[in-house]
Amino acid sequence: MIGKKQWRKLKTGVFSLLIAVLLVAASVPGAVGSAKAAEVKGYFTTTSSLDAAGRDEAYRSIVFDMTGWEAGKVISDKPFAVVTQVNTAHKEIKAAVLRVWTGVLSRSEDNLQTYWDEIWLDQDGKVTVSTTDNEELVKDYFTADSSYAFHSAGYLGIVPWGAYIPTDKEAQAAKSGVLDKDQVYNLYGVKFEVPVAEASNQSAVNLDANIPSTIKDVALPQDIFNHWATKYMVTLMQEGIVKGYEDNTIRPNKTLTRAEFITLLVKGMGYTGEESTASYADTGKHWGKHVIGQAIAAGILPVPKAGETFRPDAFITRIDMAVLIDSALKAEGVAPEGIKISFKDISKLKKEQVEALQRVCAAGIITTAEPTGKFRPADTLTRAEAFRVVYGIQDWADKMKGGE
Repeated sequence: MIGKKQWRKLKTGVFSLLIAVLLVAASVPGAVGSAKAAEVKGYFTTTSSLDAAGRDEAYRSIVFDMTGWEAGKVISDKPFAVVTQVNTAHKEIKAAVLRVWTGVLSRSEDNLQTYWDEIWLDQDGKVTVSTTDNEELVKDYFTADSSYAFHSAGYLGIVPWGAYIPTDKEAQAAKSGVLDKDQVYNLYGVKFEVPVAEASNQSAVNLDANIPSTIKDVALPQDIFNHWATKYMVTLMQEGIVKGYEDNTIRPNKTLTRAEFITLLVKGMGYTGEESTASYADTGKHWGKHVIGQAIAAGILPVPKAGETFRPDAFITRIDMAVLIDSALKAEGVAPEGIKISFKDISKLKKEQVEALQRVCAAGIITTAEPTGKFRPADTLTRAEAFRVVYGIQDWADKMKGGE
């Protein structure tokens, strides 16, 4: 376990990355705050040797724009910063509380230790209190079945969504090695004032690319854990894109219909707009008619010809999935150039289907590194597979739109 004396040494470490990124965010109108761009540039050159006291001073110079803030609101992905409290009773001192993860964690026996800076803001977004390097302890974290059991509002400002910190079972399943005890994992590359015991397997913990905009208190289904798609399911449930069933399951291995996939795709892309007046001959009384209409209006589905059917209850095939994803990327203006693919079983596909698959593979949404060398275009799709590709679509769209 990292003792108090050792952690005091860590507290004086260089933290320029953290402050610089927060200050950049603070300079963007409508993002975190309202610091002037000129002031931000100055901080880039003057924060290279900030200790805990220097960070405190820098925090106090920021005026935050708290429009739309609520508990669970993620203000920054890296450094991971989240609103943990919005208090209407004491606006003059503590209108909101923001916690910023330092990027440092350690393991004490089976417990997880994380370290955070905490900022109190008044009603005008000015800092009234700033404390650095607050230690949090999550008991028995590493004995849990899944790290995603801790991805809930109950662990705001305690467990960072900004990192994948595997439990022992997850690490053993991935054959990546469990986390070292009493060693420091330093994900943001903080430079400490004095030498500390940094873990030799730093790569055992990874930064997480996809973080929900708001962390909500979502009850996770009983069958969501210990599945290869757990990460994708938890993230999409947090975003409200995926819901479980009434029996507290999510049924990741259930086969997906065409209507179910298009619903997932439309929600994943964030479409809430108008529906097309055109409709397929077999969707007029179907439960998915409204979202299918939205997909037509958005350009994901073609405008149907007279009498054309959609077959909403038929199971979707993998090639149909790829074509629909390609249409969604085109509709968003983020479709990449296609890459050469060498699947053994796509020779009978139509030219336009192959080209769609090439673009989706170029975006990394579908992997070309299948062990069998086959794409299996006529195979059906499970819910878990669909969750994975929707997660991938969001990740690709964020990259193309400068969301990272």
